[in-house]
Amino acid sequence: MRMLASIAVIAVAAGLAVRGQTVRAVDPTPLQRPKPICSLAGTEIRAASLVVKGVLERAGFTVNAVGADGEISATLSTPDGENRIVTWLEWEITRPQERFNVFMVSGRFEKFVGSVDLRRVLLSSREEEQHFGSVRKALIDESLKRQQR
Repeated sequence: MRMLASIAVIAVAAGLAVRGQTVRAVDPTPLQRPKPICSLAGTEIRAASLVVKGVLERAGFTVNAVGADGEISATLSTPDGENRIVTWLEWEITRPQERFNVFMVSGRFEKFVGSVDLRRVLLSSREEEQHFGSVRKALIDESLKRQQR
């Protein structure tokens, strides 16, 4: 009888533990270092940062911060949320002191029922392109334009 009671207690505890767990979605993206979206010729990080900042502003984003290391964060508010971008510069390893690689990560943030804060949402590749494709293309176009000079 004691053994049966012990098994029942363990089963109830295990059931409560499973019910208390948060349901999580599987993130299909591989864990890897991001690839640069383009590179910019230059020897001064400030000048290269200003190029990226100008592209973001022309795309309608509000630049929130520009770091001395070439990191820029920007937002674009929409009626139902906000698009956020973080870009940064790194020396191109094969041509240091000549070119900067431009990196960009982005996210869509929306309101959820029961929350006052915006939360990052998982986007399909089509939605990612819809929200951020024009900025990526503008950065690449600016890079190509500067290469032709």
